[in-house]
Amino acid sequence: MGKKEFKFLEAYRIASPTSTREVVEARQKAHEKLYLLLKNMDKVYDLCRIALGLPFDREATAEWFEKTIKAADIHFSLDIDKAEAARLATLLLRDLVWRSGIQCSLASLVASYCGKREPAGGSNLLEEAHDAISASAGERRIAFMDKKVAMPPAKDINAELDAAQNNFQGPIVRTALDALSADLREGSAKMANAANEAIASLRGDSTRLAEEVDMLWWYIGDWSELLDVPRTGLSVPAIALASAAELGGLVRSIPGPYGAYGLLRRALGKNGNTKTSLKLSVEGVDAKNLSRLVKPLPAGARPLFPVQAAINLAAERGTKDWTEVLGSLLGTIPTIEVSHYELAVQAFRERLLIGYGGLGQ
Repeated sequence: MGKKEFKFLEAYRIASPTSTREVVEARQKAHEKLYLLLKNMDKVYDLCRIALGLPFDREATAEWFEKTIKAADIHFSLDIDKAEAARLATLLLRDLVWRSGIQCSLASLVASYCGKREPAGGSNLLEEAHDAISASAGERRIAFMDKKVAMPPAKDINAELDAAQNNFQGPIVRTALDALSADLREGSAKMANAANEAIASLRGDSTRLAEEVDMLWWYIGDWSELLDVPRTGLSVPAIALASAAELGGLVRSIPGPYGAYGLLRRALGKNGNTKTSLKLSVEGVDAKNLSRLVKPLPAGARPLFPVQAAINLAAERGTKDWTEVLGSLLGTIPTIEVSHYELAVQAFRERLLIGYGGLGQ
């Protein structure tokens, strides 16, 4: 994926133009140190929680996030400086979008729930995460390999061979044989590396091609394997949620083919732009089908994956009297108006992140 340089000083001053020079310098030092700590997705999810104002483990987060910021600013507090903490978390996520794996971009988009949860500092994070995924998906298009596997040129060991020919003594012959052996080993290693690179490139192309073929057959076949019925016979909410889950399950390498979004739109047809809500959509799927759409989630991750959390909750408790418990889990998210297509894209990205997002790592 093409990299873009994130300029912290510029971004922070735009986000907080009245901050003094001392504060800006302290924040830059903290940003640089915090970035080095982001070695697993658990911390990335913590950043999403802080940036979006979601509940997080105060004690665990303070140990790495608050402690690092306090090293440069003794007055900083997660409990008091909530807006500043959210701003710094958002800037870290923006830095991760282009310097780290695609999981970080997916995490930001998934946690935002169709952009309805806006991170501190505006929408730059979500726009950049979307651009990074688009760029990554574009780079995954099949490109025929032009690498050549060729025998590397031999080293010049004529001096050793001439010495052995002119003085056929044990030590001199051994030196010539050692030089010849070393050259053969080095050449073989280079050949093996070149062959492995070529095979890896072919394997990557084959994986991407297999994804696309599977998705095309999925669309042509008009059959929901998860629900074991034709898709066209399902309700619109069921089509949206089942299609997202099934296409997400066909992805072998994130972010998957960019054409998957087109297939979601085609599967929904003219109903893709009609409005719904997470609550209404889940309630529009019968209990048997909901149970087949369940995907296990750690309890602490549920607010970050609203669609899957709602599906799991509905399958566990039913939707007859679930309004209060759903609201306690996701706040106002379940009743926010979105299109069926937006909901399907959200569910698709959630499936990708559940599968490849390092939950619990």
